[in-house]
Amino acid sequence: MINFKVQYRGNCASPWGGGQNMFSWLANINGQEFEYFTGSGHSVSFNPEYNFGPNKKRGVSQRKALFEAKKQGQYILEGYSYIFVPCLDSILNCLFMDGSACDESFDDWCENFGCETDSRKAVATYLKCQENASKLKKALGNEYQTEKQRIEELEL
Repeated sequence: MINFKVQYRGNCASPWGGGQNMFSWLANINGQEFEYFTGSGHSVSFNPEYNFGPNKKRGVSQRKALFEAKKQGQYILEGYSYIFVPCLDSILNCLFMDGSACDESFDDWCENFGCETDSRKAVATYLKCQENASKLKKALGNEYQTEKQRIEELEL
């Protein structure tokens, strides 16, 4: 059995640059903690002044936004957005994909992920992926391969 908790840590700038805002999460899988980020596609925003009258405001009503959020499963409300809480399977999928850094050289990894081989940020990300793969193996123990196969079969 996997013990899983996820905690919302707020909105932040993308740790990879590019000026994009992200939603920051801390996932705990069997006592091992992992940083996890989702983008704006994992939320739905609404216009608080939306109405149906002659002075109709553009955007999405809060009711429609809430309906869309409920279809996604768990969500939290922050400001004028419903943010979808990531599920265990999505986080595991990401961690297993990142774990490929353990299976290939830095140069191959950079080629597969579109990174420059002379980038310090790429080196740091590569090493973080390796660290997370080690932590995930520790968290899942004997279930590592079983869970990896299960997640691969989901084709997320």
